Amino acid sequence: MRQPLVWLLLLCAFPAIDLAGQDSVDSAQGMRFDPTRLLSYSNAELIELLSGESIQLNLSSHSGPVYLLRSPGLDNAQPTHDSTGDRAVTIPVRADSGLSYLDAVIGELVRRRPFEDLVRPFRAPVVGHIQLAWLEEVFARLRGPEADSALKPFATADETDETQYFALKYFAKAGAPWALDILNCHYFEYPTSSFEWSEIVTLFGKYKYYPAGRNLATTIGAALVNLGDASLQSLLMLYPEGRSDFRSSEEGTRYWTRYVAKHSRGEAPCRKQPRRN
Repeated sequence: MRQPLVWLLLLCAFPAIDLAGQDSVDSAQGMRFDPTRLLSYSNAELIELLSGESIQLNLSSHSGPVYLLRSPGLDNAQPTHDSTGDRAVTIPVRADSGLSYLDAVIGELVRRRPFEDLVRPFRAPVVGHIQLAWLEEVFARLRGPEADSALKPFATADETDETQYFALKYFAKAGAPWALDILNCHYFEYPTSSFEWSEIVTLFGKYKYYPAGRNLATTIGAALVNLGDASLQSLLMLYPEGRSDFRSSEEGTRYWTRYVAKHSRGEAPCRKQPRRN
């Protein structure tokens, strides 16, 4: 018998919540978007409009949890049925109409192609998780040799930090094996949320990256349903003959741990060791 799905309800009286990562958004800062100024904004101003502070300032509503990043399918998301049963928590989040300005800002940056300005936040000693995430989206739309050259130094740096994570995500979204290697080597070690990491988990399945199998098995029972579901779906993309229905998350984890060990197609060696503080 499947256990009922547990919902974590956040009251509308709560301030808007960033489920993207670690930013603490201060709505007293940032820039308010003026569509009449789109073409006259400087590159630096357009990039500032992608910051968490600016996005918070431009929200149409400040009640309830809001996901501040682009999330495919969020608008059409339905409550997830719990296939592994016992510990999953779903946080219902909403899209906000105030975020629609981001497409205009990104489109203008793509039109201008200001690579030196776009890469500057990646060099900054302190930069917000949300801004890096939207800048990765800009680079993804500019994908090509120039974008690759701009982000490659950050993707291959020694630190397992947010800067490296979003640079690696850019390459992983195109299926670069070396980027998938590094992300798998540092599986779930980056300072990002389960919601965000589930996008990387999906890429392991999309690109048939078999060395991630053992790690995927460990997050089937993740507390946030998005990550658990993404892990299971990626495993099924790698091994479509495997099981998908379990009485508990522990049963699913045990099954897939054994299954991957038996059917493993080889593990890629880690290209670097995690940085230790």
